[in-house]
Amino acid sequence: RKYFKPLALSFDNGWKAKPRFEIPPESYLIISSKGSACFGILNGTEVGLENLNMIGDISMQDKMVIYDNENQQIGWIPTNCDRPPKFETTSE
Repeated sequence: RKYFKPLALSFDNGWKAKPRFEIPPESYLIISSKGSACFGILNGTEVGLENLNMIGDISMQDKMVIYDNENQQIGWIPTNCDRPPKFETTSE
């Protein structure tokens, strides 16, 4: 952690404020049994995805992902995944 900085991905969605996905080093680096550090994000050009990159489960650690199917949007917030989230309920 002291040798690597957090990685920030920005997404161009046509708005002035671009969403940022911040990933700490322990969530984008894979350390091998021999101590080598491997980048845990797939370069899409290597598998025919053109200019797209693929992030996987290692990058999603300690994130709660919110899917909005009606508006075709996705979002995320940092969270402590060791504890279930607290939700407020309303009765109608």
